Amino acid sequence: MKRLQMRTAKAVVERKWNKVKALQWLLTHSMSAKLLAVKRVSSNKGAKTPGIDGEIWTDPASRMQGALSLKRLGYGTLPLRRIYIPKKNNGKRPLGIPVMRDRAQQALYLLALEPVAELTADPNSYGFRPYRAAVTPSDSASVAYMEEKKALSNLTWYTPRGHRLAYFGQYGAGRHGSCDQGCGCRSRPEGQLCQVC
Repeated sequence: MKRLQMRTAKAVVERKWNKVKALQWLLTHSMSAKLLAVKRVSSNKGAKTPGIDGEIWTDPASRMQGALSLKRLGYGTLPLRRIYIPKKNNGKRPLGIPVMRDRAQQALYLLALEPVAELTADPNSYGFRPYRAAVTPSDSASVAYMEEKKALSNLTWYTPRGHRLAYFGQYGAGRHGSCDQGCGCRSRPEGQLCQVC
């Protein structure tokens, strides 16, 4: 199953989309992937919370029956079981709980879609992605900021009068009421040169 995921990722890198589709079909129809999907949904924190049908997979026989029931043809989702959980302000928030079969089906297709999603997603997005932490964006943002600041410190423009302007100095300074030539004074009408220039 991991090998199929690695082959799918390689096909995505090579941009062989027909091969990606064929490998995803193999993955979603393999018994090992179905068993892993059932294991993931029957051993997590919400495994003891039944859906609208009241069924939970606790023993090996029900788990095997659940793995055998994962098929694409004839599959239809069941309605969610609606419960209300308490909020901090004494209110209640609605929560929909799917049945075990729907959870396992989602986990199975996640195994097939994850290699494609990871390779085609934005490298700077961190929300709900595996092996990425909430701290990582702030670290990478500060590194990117420092690199940009370093690159911009070397970037200068010169006006015909010989004044050195910083990055966006000509445009940003005029809008904020300072001199168009970049000297930073604020004692002149908009659009006119100051006493220094």
